[in-house]
Amino acid sequence: MMFRFVRPALLWLLACGIAHAAPAADEAEVFAAESAAEAESEAADTDLPDVPDPEGRGWFELYVAPTHRGRPEILLESIRTTNGNTIRYILNRRSAAGSHNVSLEGMRCEEDLFGSEGAQHRVFAYADLYNQTWVAPRNSHWQPTGNKLTGTDPIRQVLYDAFCTEGRAKNDQELRRRIRNEAGHLIQKDYSK
Repeated sequence: MMFRFVRPALLWLLACGIAHAAPAADEAEVFAAESAAEAESEAADTDLPDVPDPEGRGWFELYVAPTHRGRPEILLESIRTTNGNTIRYILNRRSAAGSHNVSLEGMRCEEDLFGSEGAQHRVFAYADLYNQTWVAPRNSHWQPTGNKLTGTDPIRQVLYDAFCTEGRAKNDQELRRRIRNEAGHLIQKDYSK
């Protein structure tokens, strides 16, 4: 006799749970639409420069660590700040064997303690050196860069140290100066302190 009342009560609870879960799906759709709109606006704002010659002039070799294999370089003239306070640059992750991996990237130096996701980086495009074109990555979104203690990408850590640790740069020339003075091959950082 009691089961006659329990079954409808359970069905009612199940229906309420499904009805309550439906707005979460709507929120996910709204979030996805907002993310897509943000990606479109950023893509429109990203002017793709000509693909640079990786053997040409203007590349600056970055010092990563004595044990780092490879010779990463940044194109100094490509370093610029956009309206959204994103630092854009062209990076060449040259392998130890000399192969080039050129990418157009960006970094955000958000250092606020509250309401901030921290420093972030993003790859906007990879260079197809044979066809002299840029190729958009499949999954291009902002990712946390980390800091001296939490960073996992040693090359982006060098860029973070140069771009972000001294505060916001006044202009693009100051960013280039920071790279030359703080990230060059002869600069060796002591992280043991």
